Amino acid sequence: MAEIKQWNDIKENYQDGLILGNGASIAFSNNFNYSSLYDEAKRRQLIEPPLEKVFKKFKTDDFEYVLRMLLQATIVNKAFKIDCENISNAYDECRTSLIQVISAIHPKYSEIEEKLEVARNFLKKFRTVFSLNYDLILYWIINLKNDSE
Repeated sequence: MAEIKQWNDIKENYQDGLILGNGASIAFSNNFNYSSLYDEAKRRQLIEPPLEKVFKKFKTDDFEYVLRMLLQATIVNKAFKIDCENISNAYDECRTSLIQVISAIHPKYSEIEEKLEVARNFLKKFRTVFSLNYDLILYWIINLKNDSE
């Protein structure tokens, strides 16, 4: 099993590029964690019972994992010439639900403004920053940087 290292112990080795995952968004708001997104989507009735069964079958609340599994199921079904309309519909529903719930829970700029400057100071050390996230946080940080220079 790989050892998890502390950033301060390895930061000198990693200054060229940085990939931001969901943890970066969670640092700004716990609303971005998987269980919060899933619970809020269910509360808003964005997930229909058939799709909810898929989440339960995989014992997850991770939208991206379910999207990946639905995509793989579509690929397999097409290879065997099995109708995959229901799976395609579930994929679209899952993707749309994720987009809608992120839009609904996304913090306002004013709610995280103080954290943006701290993040800016951290991110400016990297030549390249790539985000895997769906939120506006990195965009706001970049604009903060552009406004101040």
